[in-house]
Amino acid sequence: MRINYEPTEIIDLGPTEKSLDQFRDHLVDLQNIYNIETYDCFKWNCHNFAEEVAQYLTGNSIPRWCLEHGGEALSNLPEKDAETIRWASNKIAKIMMVSWGRYNKERFEKVESSAE
Repeated sequence: MRINYEPTEIIDLGPTEKSLDQFRDHLVDLQNIYNIETYDCFKWNCHNFAEEVAQYLTGNSIPRWCLEHGGEALSNLPEKDAETIRWASNKIAKIMMVSWGRYNKERFEKVESSAE
């Protein structure tokens, strides 16, 4: 069975004047802000990163709903339940990021060694 994932919406944020080297340098700068220690599934996540990149590249924002839906997902729950879900989700996400990082590090090292 093949699953076909397609975006539900594509939003053109406009062109960029930044070079690839400028973008790469900016990504290096963002490593101190967006990393496994600062990650929070509901408050500081890939959507915040996407907003930062969109602002840098185009001066435009991603849709507000995208930035707000994480926090809103927990807003209808009692605070204790929301905190438990936030804690568990962040633990799971960090374990997955570490595993994914190790896997990709090994993959990239194999590619680099085979290119030599």
